[in-house]
Amino acid sequence: MTMNGAMLSLIALMVLISIVNGDDNNHVYSKGDAVTLWVNTIGPFHNPTEIYAYYDLPYCHPQHGIERHKRPAGVGEILEGYELRNSGVKMHFPDNVDNEEVCAMVLSKEDASKFEMAVDQQYWYELIIDDLPMWGMVGETLRDDTHNRMEKHIFTHRTLSISYNQNQIIEVNLTSENPVPIEVGQKLQFTYSVNWVATTKPFLDRFERYLEYDFFEHKVHWFSIFNSFMMVIFLCGLVAVILVRTLKNDFARYAKDDELD
Repeated sequence: MTMNGAMLSLIALMVLISIVNGDDNNHVYSKGDAVTLWVNTIGPFHNPTEIYAYYDLPYCHPQHGIERHKRPAGVGEILEGYELRNSGVKMHFPDNVDNEEVCAMVLSKEDASKFEMAVDQQYWYELIIDDLPMWGMVGETLRDDTHNRMEKHIFTHRTLSISYNQNQIIEVNLTSENPVPIEVGQKLQFTYSVNWVATTKPFLDRFERYLEYDFFEHKVHWFSIFNSFMMVIFLCGLVAVILVRTLKNDFARYAKDDELD
């Protein structure tokens, strides 16, 4: 085989591999293809503009895949502070996963303090599969009937529900489960499950649910609106007072000049 023939064979093989292996770039998967779960940002629910990288919280993570980053697709993702990192969670199209362990950790005093702060401020995070986002809460505050007090808990299990149409992913949903009390010395075992569900929804309509009003419905912040309204009135009044005083001084000076004439 000549050198040119070898090069052509290598190029053909690379093209064939790129066609066979599906990923979140071409959005086409074959049975058994790896599906990447990306972790993005995390921050308080009531202040969406305050965001941090997901692993700014001391979550443990598997050793494989965690250093892989995904570059933002455009200027919009850069401005929104996207920080996509491979979670290392193993998923394959369309194989179900039942209660698989991700990693385990023992809470130190510093880690417990950070998680308590996150639960107290209602931190939520964003995960992305095949460019489709989903959101979950870090934890919640529950009543401990044994000690008759409120305790902060962290969710240690995630159930991913993924709908697919033939060889394409159409919809993703996340459910957070198994809350564990946040205590120094507490062992946390993070697990996940994946349920694949077939659907007839076309690929072109998969972003419609994110455009619905009810999907991103938030409570109206009447106090902020009232505060802004009063600030506008105050500034308008201040400008009016300055303008009146300036005009009054000008009229007084003109009147004085007329008397001198």
